Amino acid sequence: MAMIFLSDEDRAERRSVKVFNTIQGARTGRWCQAEAGAYPDRCDCILEDLSNGVATHFTVQYGTVNGRRVTYRHGHCEKCALEHAHGRKLHPIPPR
Repeated sequence: MAMIFLSDEDRAERRSVKVFNTIQGARTGRWCQAEAGAYPDRCDCILEDLSNGVATHFTVQYGTVNGRRVTYRHGHCEKCALEHAHGRKLHPIPPR
């Protein structure tokens, strides 16, 4: 889970730390194991309202966990999709 910590001072000059969960409201997250029908709904971009961008595309990454081959889908929003496509195939997320 991605979090942002910001220092804050209220009107009584008390200091505190504000915590923002950037993927709050995400159904699948920024990445997901590539199971049938599971597509990421957020990307790594942090927007002005401190939430992650809504994923419109995804890339696929392969790896090995405990000797088993695993596949993950990583979400990308319209803002960052082209920059992450270099050398990787960019797929549109199917409409739900």
